[in-house]
Amino acid sequence: MQCRVEGAIGCSKQHSRVVLVCANAPTGFWPDATVDFTCKKITLWAKRDEHDDLSNTNNRMQPALAGSYKTFAIRFGSRVTGDLPREHPLVKNGSFGDHFVEGIYLSADHDTPCIRMYCITSGSELPVQDFKSYPDEFPF
Repeated sequence: MQCRVEGAIGCSKQHSRVVLVCANAPTGFWPDATVDFTCKKITLWAKRDEHDDLSNTNNRMQPALAGSYKTFAIRFGSRVTGDLPREHPLVKNGSFGDHFVEGIYLSADHDTPCIRMYCITSGSELPVQDFKSYPDEFPF
């Protein structure tokens, strides 16, 4: 049993390292890359069901997951823009200010249909529900 646990830890470390290198992200995002990879492994990787068809956890447990394929299947570190409501503190100048924020994708939120993104302007994490992802663009 211990060797399986150590193997899973090694697999997570190696994949997290590859994700950081591919996204050209600094090592400060190591915990976020590890959480994102682990969630994608659990949620998106396909397994054979009783009818010998490929299915993933997102298909089998749809009512239990608040997120969807749209929130889970974004590449870590890719550019994301999120729409903010007018009441949000980052929106300046009332209705004439910018209603979007730009950042990088960190991971999907399991409790809400939001994603966690690193906001470049504020330098902090921000949950966003309305977003647009650019999977081939990496801001770092």
